[in-house]
Amino acid sequence: MSEGIIVKYCSPTLAGLKTGSLFSCPYRRRSDVISFLREWNINLKSKGIRLIPLKITDGKALIYVYRPTRLKSDLSSREVCSLLCERGYCVDNCEKCISGLMKRLCENANFPHEIGLFLGYPLEDVKGFIENKAETLSSSAVGRFTATNKRRGKPLKSIENANKSIRNNGQAASR
Repeated sequence: MSEGIIVKYCSPTLAGLKTGSLFSCPYRRRSDVISFLREWNINLKSKGIRLIPLKITDGKALIYVYRPTRLKSDLSSREVCSLLCERGYCVDNCEKCISGLMKRLCENANFPHEIGLFLGYPLEDVKGFIENKAETLSSSAVGRFTATNKRRGKPLKSIENANKSIRNNGQAASR
């Protein structure tokens, strides 16, 4: 695993535009994954960013990069807690919610749709995916995503700019 993979898949989170990001990466030894994450957590702690393995299988790790303070805020609404409780999560604190997500990922071959809440997606979008079983992602869904992010003050252009800036500078923004 390298710095490049974090920058490639997580620049919006590193730049403070998203709550969290996911990426999957191959590995040879489990101990390599743990060492990599330990080193990055030490380096990014002061920036309010954390990396954890959500799922480790033979030769592949699913890594969650997130901002704990933002996640706590995102998961604090009554409606979000209700949805997570309905899906079997303990909502006492963020760590228990993440543990619940890890459990759901290990029990299912597919991503649970509520994972969007951990990535900063609006509750309405996550509910829509759950209700429609995310059978198709039409251009109207992309338009809704764009409109939702503009309403939240985070147009997609900002995310694109963060991707370019972080890749060009080779370092994470300190926000």
